[in-house]
Amino acid sequence: ALITSVLSSSAAENAGLRQGDIIVGLGNSRIRSAEDVSTFMSSHKPNQKVELKYVRGCKTTTVTVTLGYSPS
Repeated sequence: ALITSVLSSSAAENAGLRQGDIIVGLGNSRIRSAEDVSTFMSSHKPNQKVELKYVRGCKTTTVTVTLGYSPS
């Protein structure tokens, strides 16, 4: 799932994610599309900590993120 933008002060920004990063894993789930991210997020609550795996350039990185609230 390609990150097309990162909101200021969001969980993504706090985790160090940038526009152009590609999310490939959340928790124990493999991510293949934006729909997979939505499905994962709908089954988890804000303030939960999960491992997020992403690709930037040729490097794969895993970070722990604290889930935030979806913007209205």
